[in-house]
Amino acid sequence: MSGIDTQSFIATLGVNRAARESAAYFAASGLYLTASLVLPWIPWALAAMALVLFLMGCWRLRPALLQRRFEAQLIGDRRPWLTMNELIRLSSRANCAAARWLGYGFAWDTEHCQNVQNLVKTNWKELYRESLTRAAARRWLFGHPLQAILHPFATYTLLKTKKALAATTPGFRWIHALGKESPTFVARKELEGHMAVFGTTGSGKSRFLEVQIAQAILQGHCVIVLDPKGDKGLENSMRLACIRAGREGQYLQFHLAHPETSVNLDLLANFTRAEEIASRIADTLPGQGGEGQVFVDMARGALRSICDGLRVIGTKPTVKNLLHYYGNRDGLAFATLEAHLKRTLGEETVKKMTGKAKSPEARLEDMRELYLSQGRPSAAVDSVLGFADLDGAVLSKMTQSLVVVLGSLSRGDIGNKLSPDSQNSEDHGWWDSKSVMRDNRVLYVGLDAMTDSGMARVIGTLFLSDLTASAGARYDFECASAPVALFVDEAAELTCEPFTQLLNKSRGAKFSICLASQTIADFVAKANNEAQAMRILANVNNCVALRCIDEVTQEFFVKRTVGTRTVSKQAGHDVSAGADRLMAQSGSVGERLVEEEATLIPAPLLGALPNGEFFGVFSGGHVIKGRVPVLVEHPSQFHQDG
Repeated sequence: MSGIDTQSFIATLGVNRAARESAAYFAASGLYLTASLVLPWIPWALAAMALVLFLMGCWRLRPALLQRRFEAQLIGDRRPWLTMNELIRLSSRANCAAARWLGYGFAWDTEHCQNVQNLVKTNWKELYRESLTRAAARRWLFGHPLQAILHPFATYTLLKTKKALAATTPGFRWIHALGKESPTFVARKELEGHMAVFGTTGSGKSRFLEVQIAQAILQGHCVIVLDPKGDKGLENSMRLACIRAGREGQYLQFHLAHPETSVNLDLLANFTRAEEIASRIADTLPGQGGEGQVFVDMARGALRSICDGLRVIGTKPTVKNLLHYYGNRDGLAFATLEAHLKRTLGEETVKKMTGKAKSPEARLEDMRELYLSQGRPSAAVDSVLGFADLDGAVLSKMTQSLVVVLGSLSRGDIGNKLSPDSQNSEDHGWWDSKSVMRDNRVLYVGLDAMTDSGMARVIGTLFLSDLTASAGARYDFECASAPVALFVDEAAELTCEPFTQLLNKSRGAKFSICLASQTIADFVAKANNEAQAMRILANVNNCVALRCIDEVTQEFFVKRTVGTRTVSKQAGHDVSAGADRLMAQSGSVGERLVEEEATLIPAPLLGALPNGEFFGVFSGGHVIKGRVPVLVEHPSQFHQDG
């Protein structure tokens, strides 16, 4: 059912004349009724007149109430918060239909687009501001009647200030008033095609994610959240949702700013080949694709050699042992040769042929000679020996950024949280993406990017790489696994090839991914070019836009909608006159309707949305206009937080 059309909208702006007329009719009816009871002559005529005036007041009351209701929508009388109990009911309702609740809204179609086109051709702005100001003043007066009576001058000053504030309220609330809102849902099957959320700072992007994350928890999914900002409100709502869903014991947290309360998280636990670890870490280094690519490749080669040696030794790569063997290349070569020779020649033979040497250097040379003499080469051992023979000064200069990254990941309390000492990390309280999914956990990863954006990017990228490997194994070997809901806020900060692969191929592993960012330009900047950024965004079937003020993001969103046609009126007139007479001989006035192509959502509307309101384009071209309230435990929490 539609909301208000253009003509009704214009009629409701400005002074509420219907309310004044209705009040006047009721007042006159009361006077005539009183007169009929007091005056002795023709009381029946006075009573009849009172009845007629009363009926006329009732007749004008309906448009007055309609305008009052519309003005209430302008100032946000629609409740701006949502309690957790209400979300539980909505989530349960959605879960019965295998869906997820998006917010309160309506389907946006050609009718609404036509109303917008008609409206922008009128002089509506001044009337809109007047209605907004008047509605805000009335709301305050009804809420503070005693203060208005006792302090009239202060009330006048306050209302005058509110008038200026009301005129600058973010966005135009009439956009949402064009339709009649109701709870809006989207099928979870559609969300498996992933979703992107765009919105400028303060538009309500994080609050939208908060509602979606809480629902995924309530519906029993494995939930993983990567939050570069470390939003405290988001973290608290996740804990609360876990408690209300009876999953308090399943909640895990890793936060760079709070290692004392963080779980142990192994970022390198899952891989098919040890060489993958080298590429994962090298991909986090600066200089990708530019002049610094040679340094990145050098670091990748060094890491690959270390991983080759660890594979021969039988040790899982961790950040700490990668850093250790980077600085102890001879120790790695010795351990690798020893492990290889013991497998090929036997422990006793190796001990007999190399045990005479007393110094470590001499033993290493004996083992190298024994390896070369046996004529059974190994690519992994040769790689390690080549790495050990590199010039230390050149290596240090070429791979300085690698040392910085490994050192940052190994240092202090965070280093102890990222590198397990035992090969059986699962037996010692360590978690990774695979174990989180296997146990159907809820994991919050706060990256504290405002303090150290470089560290946040490295850890986020490594976790996404590990998650991609786990998703691949899940797709190949696990048929009856539970759904995984992955949410990535400020996703442009974590742009990397594994993330692209995860978006591209994880649907078969029952992943639904929701990524959020402010603009398309964020992805372009992090991916170095527009083509790489579009590789990420092309894998997203559903798109939600809160207030977006840059043209590139607006255009990207609008292009995802189907085109439509709107009708406009064109008036014309014609006058004809003869050569021998200056006065007009004939004339005509006409009006015609002209159809013209238009986008279903005019791009400027995306920059005029109030906080918490959004447009959504979902699989198949369905367009929703909606709003999402702020999630709170109790209404008093909303008023306290402002």
